Amino acid sequence: MRSPCYGHIIDPYNYNKFTELEPDYVPENAKIAAEYLNIITKRSEPSSEITGEQLLQVIRDNPTLVQQLAEMVKNQSGKEN
Repeated sequence: MRSPCYGHIIDPYNYNKFTELEPDYVPENAKIAAEYLNIITKRSEPSSEITGEQLLQVIRDNPTLVQQLAEMVKNQSGKEN
């Protein structure tokens, strides 16, 4: 297929005929992807992401754990050098 402008080849590998050659591929894979792709509504499942405020609250509530984490990071970074 050639473009109406400049004579460029638009689809040299005939990808636009893929759905004719494999008609079940797109619907089957769309069903698989559908549960992960929802562009119209918000997510139905709760997000595993935490907000910055939630992270700050955990840090405030657990100063000992934060200190232990800092020591672990310090020790690990010393091993890498």
